[in-house]
Amino acid sequence: MRSPFPFNLNSVVPYRQDPNRKKWTFELGRLLKAIVFLIIIYFILVIISSLILNHAIMLDVKRIYDVHMEKFHHFFGDARFSLIALLLAPILEELAFRFGLTFEKRKIILAIPLMLLITSVSEIYMIHFTLVNIIKISLLIVFYLVMWKKTNEAFWLKVKDRYGNLIIYMFILIFTIGHLNHLTPLVISQAPYYGLFILPLFIFGLILTYIRLRFGILYSMAAHILWNLVMISFLIK
Repeated sequence: MRSPFPFNLNSVVPYRQDPNRKKWTFELGRLLKAIVFLIIIYFILVIISSLILNHAIMLDVKRIYDVHMEKFHHFFGDARFSLIALLLAPILEELAFRFGLTFEKRKIILAIPLMLLITSVSEIYMIHFTLVNIIKISLLIVFYLVMWKKTNEAFWLKVKDRYGNLIIYMFILIFTIGHLNHLTPLVISQAPYYGLFILPLFIFGLILTYIRLRFGILYSMAAHILWNLVMISFLIK
């Protein structure tokens, strides 16, 4: 199936399997350039958003974001909040949104339920075991067991060949949009800001996905942790 996207991430060759691979220093240089580009784009979009939206809306968006951050701080305390933001969140998100993108059976059928859990349970890191959440988790466990029983490597290889790039971009998009939960409740008048807010995250998702497919899940986890460290250093007062 021909990919409708400009970047065919489904065709990324793992570094160790690439007979034409460059030196690792060259690859590292490319990644650093991409990350610097992303940071520049991020701050340009922040400036643009401040010009597009009036001051009252910007303050309202900031107030909503601060309320969410304060809730996390109050629930976990500073030490546990930092641990979750720097380690738990990146690791879980990488497992959910990028671990399965090689379409190996044991990886993809673990990633899909985890992705569905993260996206269906608000404030996943403060999860309460209500009846609804218990039902959701139970259904996802059943889903995992059924997929393990009913699918094989050949099935997932066929999925990868036909729809791999589309699925990869869907995972990136879900990862991106999922971060809007920090700004809920969403308001129509703030829509331009939301678009500018998630665009850098979409680019970040592309970069993390390339790192995962090219070098492995541990490298994308490390890059994600470093990104969160930079972002948190700007947010901490």
